[in-house]
Amino acid sequence: MRLHRSLLGPALLLTLGGAIACTASPDQPFPRDGFVDPSSDDDDDAHDGPNHGGDAVAGDRVAFWDFVQTRGFDGGEAEYTTRASFFDYQRLGIPQPQGPGECLRNGTDADPWEPMQSNDLWGQPTLEADGEEWDLEQLGVDYWVRGLPPRTWTDFDDLTIAIAGDVLGEATEYEEALSLPETLIGVAASLDPDDGLVVEWQAGDANNQLLLVLKGDDSGRTEYVVCTPLDDGDFTVPAAMFEDYPAGDVEVLLRRERTREDWRLDDVSLGRTVGVSQLRASFTISSETFGGGSD
Repeated sequence: MRLHRSLLGPALLLTLGGAIACTASPDQPFPRDGFVDPSSDDDDDAHDGPNHGGDAVAGDRVAFWDFVQTRGFDGGEAEYTTRASFFDYQRLGIPQPQGPGECLRNGTDADPWEPMQSNDLWGQPTLEADGEEWDLEQLGVDYWVRGLPPRTWTDFDDLTIAIAGDVLGEATEYEEALSLPETLIGVAASLDPDDGLVVEWQAGDANNQLLLVLKGDDSGRTEYVVCTPLDDGDFTVPAAMFEDYPAGDVEVLLRRERTREDWRLDDVSLGRTVGVSQLRASFTISSETFGGGSD
């Protein structure tokens, strides 16, 4: 037996001053967390919540679920993965510049784009797509994960997710709780000392704001540059942004996202779902490229 539960409440747009009710349309990206001070290493802003005897705070989450389509900038077959994680109440602070077209750089001990470490309080999650149910498998104690076939992705689709409630296999079902964006099609990506990072793609809705992330490793820390391009087909991160960037392999991700903040697990517990179509490229920075550290 499955218990159906409708989605309640509007999306929350988090700002430095608190939370503002916000609605979203199919052709606009859903809001993300507000600006994160690049001088701070605390991207998650965890604090006491109901699981610690405190009160829920606006913007707190106890669950994260994404469905990601990944392609190279030069095309090729896509990979489809879904992940789910359930954790103590906390703010999910994704690093974000203050406005569109801007960039920031920072380093952090934890990768801000990885799900929180999961616990087993909620039970096994299931994604319903292409008329089938796809059970996720737990990856150690980190989070639940599943690879999916291409047919499970449909642009602008709203998918149902479910969480097993007890040992009898009963589940709570959340209809249309995970929304997918339009597929992102790449053109080219390059990184050099003179031009910086140049990415090109097939432009989408002019109202869209994408997320461009470059991630490297600096002695175990994630060293990242993150920008917010408009969905107009090209963007350049100036070479100056990479001054003294650590040498080694770096990963570039251009993400078109649809984020739902209104996934209500129960009366007090909110989760976030994110549908992501992203393009990936990899580069190697030498010690001479941008004046970075030793190889």
